[in-house]
Amino acid sequence: MIALKCKGNPPTWEGGILGSLENGLVTDTSWKCTPFATLGWNMRTYRDDDWPMTTSYGPNSASTFPWGEITSIDSSAKWIWTKDNKNDTEVYCRRNLETPCTQVKESFFQSMKEGKDFAIQGFLLLQTMVASDTECGLRCDQHRTCASFTVQYSESRGPKICELNKVSAKSHPRSVVRRQGFQYFERAYVFY
Repeated sequence: MIALKCKGNPPTWEGGILGSLENGLVTDTSWKCTPFATLGWNMRTYRDDDWPMTTSYGPNSASTFPWGEITSIDSSAKWIWTKDNKNDTEVYCRRNLETPCTQVKESFFQSMKEGKDFAIQGFLLLQTMVASDTECGLRCDQHRTCASFTVQYSESRGPKICELNKVSAKSHPRSVVRRQGFQYFERAYVFY
């Protein structure tokens, strides 16, 4: 978290913040600024969900009035402040350096505790023959729309029936049926 408290110099000065760091972070509209702050506003754990996003007043260039260009600051930086850079003479700005996870980094298949002798009915994507439950999982992983699979289990070493499903037991619990001799697996996700 980066937290800044800035003061303008009224009445002749219009508020503006411009900056860049060695790690590539620049001032831009991903920052949040407000003219009011409460105790702890500069702490990492402070909740700024209701703070407004900053307003950009132009790039770091010679044509940006009234400040112009500052050559020691990255050219991708923007002049920022609150919406009212004439009357908001003191502002509090924050930039969270961590973003909430929205990307799946890994997925894998796991058998439900009660997955033995169960299957999904009515949402078959593909039926094929495989040598193992691992191969069935790999086949499911190759299909974007595969959410779960059911594979035949037996003591024999021969091919086993593998059924890829479009849905999972979690999303369609009423589609789960008892099916002797089959093991149910569904996709699980890991977020970073």
